[in-house]
Parts: sequence; C-alpha cells; structure tokens
Amino acid sequence: FQRELCVLVKVQHPNIVAFLGLVSESDPLRLCLEYCGGGSLFDLLYNRSTKLSWRQRLVMLYDTATAVEHLHSFRPKVVHRDLKSLNVLLLRQIADENDEPHVKLCDFGSWSDERSDPSCLDKQAIGALQEHIERYTTMMYRPPEMVDFYQQFKITEKVDIWMLGCILYTLMFCRHPFQDESSLAISNARYSLPSQPHYTQKMQDLTHWLLAHDPVNRPSAAQLLDVLESFQDATMLPLPKPVVEKREQQRRLYESDRSDRGPPSDRGGDRLERRPSDQKKEPKQRKEDKPDKGDREKKHKHKE
Repeated sequence: FQRELCVLVKVQHPNIVAFLGLVSESDPLRLCLEYCGGGSLFDLLYNRSTKLSWRQRLVMLYDTATAVEHLHSFRPKVVHRDLKSLNVLLLRQIADENDEPHVKLCDFGSWSDERSDPSCLDKQAIGALQEHIERYTTMMYRPPEMVDFYQQFKITEKVDIWMLGCILYTLMFCRHPFQDESSLAISNARYSLPSQPHYTQKMQDLTHWLLAHDPVNRPSAAQLLDVLESFQDATMLPLPKPVVEKREQQRRLYESDRSDRGPPSDRGGDRLERRPSDQKKEPKQRKEDKPDKGDREKKHKHKE
C-alpha cells in the first residue's frame, strides 16, 4: 500500500489514473483515485459488442505507451511490471467508432525500480526473485526473462515493452498470444499471428519487435511512441536481425493461408493525429487476465 501510494504521487500524468487523496476516517487507509467511467480495456474487448475502428485501437495503444514512456523517464526507471488489459482503463465509455478513447494506466502494486541479472544471483536470491515475480505479476503477460532464469536475460524496463506487445496482439486479434499460459511457449517467445483478420506487414513487424525473445532487441518506450506517431509513413521499422528472422518465419506461415483470401486490409495504416491538449470478449472473464493467487490477494487489499 505504501509503495503504491509513493509511486502514484510521484508519477502523475494525463495517461495515469490520478491520485486524489487518502480516506483515513477508519482503518485501513483507502486510496482515493480518479474515476474512469469507461471501464477496462478487457471489458471493452471481451464483454461488450462495441465495434471499434483500428484507429481507436491504435490510440489506446499509444496512450498506454505514453504512460509507460513517462514511467521509464524517471531515474531510476519506474517499471510497472503488470501491464495488461485489466489495468488499462478508459476515462469515458466508448459507444461506437466515432468516440475518442482516453486511456489511463492503473494498479501500481507491482512496480519496481530495480534491475535484476539472474546470472549474478545465488540460489537464495534467485528463489526470492522468483517468489516476488509469481506473487506480483500475471503469468500470461510475463516475458521470457521472468519465466526462464536459465536464459540469463537481464530483467529491466523491457518487461513492460513485452507486456505492451501482448496488449497490441490482444487489440489486433481479441485474444492473447499466450492464451494457454504455457511457460515453454513464453520462454521461447513462441506464438503465431492468426491469418484473419489481415494486417499490414508494418503492423506485424511492430508486434514481432515488441515480443522479441531477447529483451535487448525490443524497442524502448520512446522508440515505440516515435513509431506510432508516424505509423502511416512508408519507412520501415529498424528491426534487429533476430526480429527480422522471426518475421520471415512468421511471414511464411502467415502468407501460406492467404493466397486465395484477397489482399490484406489497410488496418494499421491510420495516422495518430492527437489534439494539442492530448499527451504524449468474451461473455465472462477469460483466464488470460486472471491474476495469480498472490495478485488476487493484492487486489483485495487494494480495494480495502
């Protein structure tokens, strides 16, 4: 509670749910936060019949990435570590394709400003790190470096970029790339892009970039914002070589099923033209966003 309170006061931003005060009339203390009447992104995608334009989806990704870039601008960097569609709130309800989304990031109970290098930790420290990750993060959104310490990837702010990739994939296909919560699939970054609906190669490239196996090959939040702000441009993304190899592998799978389905749609070609005042389904809850037991306990305490 105290850690979340401290960071909420510190990271105020138009795309982060605002901290308004404390309710201290009786124990336990309660946080008073900004009301977001539009509900969560999870609810919008899975529990409503609202038809969304691709531009609306891109704006929601952009708003979320803007909040993440703000967190990563602090020194040391503030890492959210629990980005998921349940923690992406909409300030106002989205009724149709004409409504402008305004996203607010919430739930900072898992945040950290520490970097971890499993290759430098002893057995006891590894155990403590694993326990912390299992308690405060959601399995389906964990990146490879949080699932398999033997790969010895450093755990940095790039975990948030992977989680943004999961959110992008969900916005594109209304399903999670690691729906089955397979730790083996996650540790190897093994996922596939559905053949339907079709998306431009640039949108597919962005997905692969965010979900790069090695965290050093993922973009920074600032790079992601630059890409989204000029997404309609014909320039190619500066993909690292391992991401290009992944793309070629996926492209062969992706194109083998579309030869007689017609050309891809222009989804992903909308330009994000934000106003100057703007800052840089399922019928029931699916297991993709269900927090682990420790996460549920944390949520319960938060509500109290």
